[in-house]
Amino acid sequence: MILHIITIVLLAMIGSAFLVYFKEDAQLTLSLNKGFMFGISQSSNYFEDEKETDYNYQVALGVLILTLTWTRNDAE
Repeated sequence: MILHIITIVLLAMIGSAFLVYFKEDAQLTLSLNKGFMFGISQSSNYFEDEKETDYNYQVALGVLILTLTWTRNDAE
């Protein structure tokens, strides 16, 4: 039962990363970690002078970390 829940959560994390990748035309970076972790991290930085927002979305899956970055122009 617990294995099924973990599998569903992992598939949802991977699916959300690829949804963002295709929807926002993001850059994808794969990296390896020395430790073992699971989780999702989101952050954004707004630059008032350029009227742009930089977004970062990370998904950690064991030793693999998927990092997605993209910029959205807020002047429109």
